[in-house]
Amino acid sequence: MKINAGAYDRVIRIFIGLVLFGVWYLRLADLWQILAYIAGLFLLLNGITGRCFTYEIFKINTCPLHPVSKVKVMIFSIILIVFGWSGLFFTSQTSQTSLANDIHQVNEHYKEVVFYAERWNKDTAIMHYEKLMSVFWMFYENSKNHVPAIIKNDKQFLPNLENIKTILDSVKDDLYTWNLTLVVSKLNVIDNVLQSIIIIQ
Repeated sequence: MKINAGAYDRVIRIFIGLVLFGVWYLRLADLWQILAYIAGLFLLLNGITGRCFTYEIFKINTCPLHPVSKVKVMIFSIILIVFGWSGLFFTSQTSQTSLANDIHQVNEHYKEVVFYAERWNKDTAIMHYEKLMSVFWMFYENSKNHVPAIIKNDKQFLPNLENIKTILDSVKDDLYTWNLTLVVSKLNVIDNVLQSIIIIQ
């Protein structure tokens, strides 16, 4: 199969492929991570070889009729690289900030539940428990599909989240039935887990 992708076309494919690799490493997890990796690899190979199977099927050819200036292609490539990696850096920093904020909120509401449960203030403890569950649930759902690079290599992160979720779910009945001593005992188990996550990020 002949080359059917022009210089700018190939540069854009390589650029998008590299961006997908960056997103794959910095942000995604599970199925989305696999899809981003496959798409990135596919586009990268297309860009390097200059051959696109889709173009071949539909008889498309983006090669210019006249030679393209290598200087222009290089400048175009540099601009894409600068914008692309700047965006990835911004995304990485944003995800880390978001992670820190989520963990901070979970930690604060967790402490409030324990504080009021220890003092047998059931209504206030329940109020903070409901806020804790709301914040934690959003954090839990986001973390399953979007894992910041700073914790991507921590194999215990997601299992720890599952453990915290199980404990928080089990606390509800005890809280509503005034078994506040057991509530405090159960919640204290997750303190070390939360602190380890705070240290990582």
